[in-house]
Amino acid sequence: MKHAIFKRNTGKYLRDSVITTKYAESELECSMHCASIDACLSVNYKASGVDQGLCQLNNRITSESLGLVSDDRFVHLSIVKRSKPKTKEIARKLSCKELLDDD
Repeated sequence: MKHAIFKRNTGKYLRDSVITTKYAESELECSMHCASIDACLSVNYKASGVDQGLCQLNNRITSESLGLVSDDRFVHLSIVKRSKPKTKEIARKLSCKELLDDD
């Protein structure tokens, strides 16, 4: 599983950058969809209203020419940092206890 750290902007969304649309139960689920796709740089999550749960994956983040639009029904999440999965490191662990003790 790929991981990412997101910056959260409540009451905002990014337009004209959607690469795909999904539905998600939460901002977390929506952000996980984005983290799993290399081309995804941010998401618009519709937290309330008609189409609540709409999860738009974007191929851009904000810039001076591409600003966020205000809308209280949305939350915009943009990737600040991606991290690679630690599959090999996890595979070397012998037990669940070893996995949990690393934190």
